[in-house]
Amino acid sequence: MKWRTVAAALCFARAVCAAPVGEAATCPGCGAEAAREWKFCPFCASGVHAGVKDGEGKRGGGPAAAVAPARPAGEDAIGDFEDEAQRAEWKALDGCEAVPVADHATSGRCALKISFPAHPAGAPSLLWEGKPRNFTGYRFFRADVFNAGRHPLSLSLKLKSGRHDRQTTQEYEIPPGTRETIELPLRNIAKRVDLRDITYVHYFIWQPEHRGIYYLDNIRLSR
Repeated sequence: MKWRTVAAALCFARAVCAAPVGEAATCPGCGAEAAREWKFCPFCASGVHAGVKDGEGKRGGGPAAAVAPARPAGEDAIGDFEDEAQRAEWKALDGCEAVPVADHATSGRCALKISFPAHPAGAPSLLWEGKPRNFTGYRFFRADVFNAGRHPLSLSLKLKSGRHDRQTTQEYEIPPGTRETIELPLRNIAKRVDLRDITYVHYFIWQPEHRGIYYLDNIRLSR
């Protein structure tokens, strides 16, 4: 099974995910598209709005770093793809390509743009396997998905616990051109997996007939 890690696109991510997504404005210094909430352009450090002096965003000769908004109380991130080390933990499998981009980000600056081929005999997917996570004390496992394709997206989520001897799968149908928050009530799966010991999170499309693109962001636990 061929796979590539999200880390392969990190150079691209540094440029595209330099600042949060917002209503478009234009930097007077370099002409780049900017979000209205920025005080400084992350590309040239010019003041985006009147009254903000050019260069005030620089620290040690570099542009000011954009600060991501605080996460709501009662939520803990499993994958928001802001950190390079975290992105490297997710693997794109079976023909998928996953690239961090600013488009359709719902938490912080970056989402993953996931492109998948038509694959009648496979399951293009995004997989995390790692140190056990404790899901107890939370009510929902959620993620934000935007279907950028022309066809409905049948996206499945599989969780496994321990040494993968216990598992559960849930399927979601997302219409084309639609963003949805998909959620899994954890109490519904408490007898099928050990919520104290989740070691595997797998998003996949089973035997897709058409190629497509979707954006994934803000994978989280919610109380």
